[in-house]
Amino acid sequence: ICVSASTTEFNGSFSLTGGSAQRMSSWLQASGYNGGMSLDALTLCNPSGSANTLYLGQSNVTSSNGFPLAAGDCFSWPAGDRPTDANSIYMRVATTQNTEVSLRGR
Repeated sequence: ICVSASTTEFNGSFSLTGGSAQRMSSWLQASGYNGGMSLDALTLCNPSGSANTLYLGQSNVTSSNGFPLAAGDCFSWPAGDRPTDANSIYMRVATTQNTEVSLRGR
């Protein structure tokens, strides 16, 4: 038996609303991604020249408790046996800006 899994690639730079925590899955859908939220690979970048630090965390993410990405920094969730759930990741910036994403969904 040969089983073929369908994957979805999605890449780009999209507007992230500032001032409150944004659920990654909602942001991806608003940005045009229509695949599943169980991701095999995910990289998120705060573009060079951004005025804001991008913070990653849980639904209550703030500048005090989030993982910071300064302008030009990226963070990757590695591909592996366990997929990354975009429903459980939140992002926050002080003011609206573009944020870059590259992913491979299931």
